[in-house]
Amino acid sequence: MKTKWKTLALFCGLALSPLSSGIEIQIKANELNQKNLILGDFSGEEALKLNVYNTLSDFNNLKVSLKEEKCKNVSKHFDTSYYCVDLSTKDGVTKGSVYEKFGNRNHAKTNFHQVLENTKDKKVAYSMSNMIYKSIFKKETVLNKKLAYVQRKSFENGSKIFNLKVSDYKGKNSVTLLASPQPIMSIDWSPDNKKLAYVSYEKVRSNVFIQDLETGARKRITSFKGINAFPSWSPNGQNIALSLSKDGSSDIYIYNLAKNHLKKITNFKYEATEPVWISNTELLFTSDRDSNPYLYSLNLKTKKVKELSKDFLYSTSAKTNNKMDKAYSIFSKSGTSGILEINVKNREERVLVTDFFAESPSVGAGDETIIYSTKKQDTSILRAVDLKGKVIYEINSTETDLKEPAYSN
Repeated sequence: MKTKWKTLALFCGLALSPLSSGIEIQIKANELNQKNLILGDFSGEEALKLNVYNTLSDFNNLKVSLKEEKCKNVSKHFDTSYYCVDLSTKDGVTKGSVYEKFGNRNHAKTNFHQVLENTKDKKVAYSMSNMIYKSIFKKETVLNKKLAYVQRKSFENGSKIFNLKVSDYKGKNSVTLLASPQPIMSIDWSPDNKKLAYVSYEKVRSNVFIQDLETGARKRITSFKGINAFPSWSPNGQNIALSLSKDGSSDIYIYNLAKNHLKKITNFKYEATEPVWISNTELLFTSDRDSNPYLYSLNLKTKKVKELSKDFLYSTSAKTNNKMDKAYSIFSKSGTSGILEINVKNREERVLVTDFFAESPSVGAGDETIIYSTKKQDTSILRAVDLKGKVIYEINSTETDLKEPAYSN
């Protein structure tokens, strides 16, 4: 059985694809329920225009096209519904307008502005693309978010190095927070995105650390004999739930950051591990109380346990979306495995991805992007998909394995 909840694993990396310039791309028939988006006059900022095109073209709900004229002139050529973006730049400040045209109705317009330091910088394109996307869909994207992951490199002498990295959403501009010859895993961001909690096997024992991203300072919060694993930050940032086996079987504990106090929450006869918050007073967790590992919810006030998903060989490693109304877990059923979407309110289930090697799902801003670790040509990579399970992008790194992805909040 391929379960991470008993064993604990690791790895992570990068990749991007350029687009040639000077191409005018026409809008084609819409077969995938996509919204048409035209990038019009970018006030001579062609490098920025192409970077925005590359960025927004990743999203399966958009069909992006390039034109060399202002949006008011584009309407002469198209009678279909579309959005169009014009930019004007003056004194380092870019003003953008997103126009809407639906059938024969008049345009509506959304304005935004951005201070440009370097229009060729991918981060500028990410930020601008996020503004455009939000103007159209009224939702955030992962474009302005960070990605934490683990990169594992193996050497001919059998040794390994594990690097805890933080990058932009697509694996670029990464920095290494920690390099270790021992595994690193189970990364979780604090609600304010200023710190990471993670597990490191330093001195050949699992330890749970908190690390400040600005100063680099680390604090070990648990290092008991046995399992110290799966830290999960509460929505209010006051507590960290985690799994410890210091008393025998694995149980859920809560560590209060302000009081530096550890409290045991479960005392079951069965394993309880992989806690993840669905409110400040309720957790999801994985347990083998019915032989195979399944997901359950635990109300911290009433101590009531509810079965969340059991119609599978197993369902583990859940992560919630930002609204905390859905969970994404690793499942196996009838010889098939992958990522399962579960509505935590009504318990409805939907298979999002079928992938035998899928591990460690993480949900991005806007709740529309899920990234996870998988294998491609015997190498572990990171793959991001939309809510239909369609691939948005992949991150890979030459001669290294990538695992444990975690989007910032």
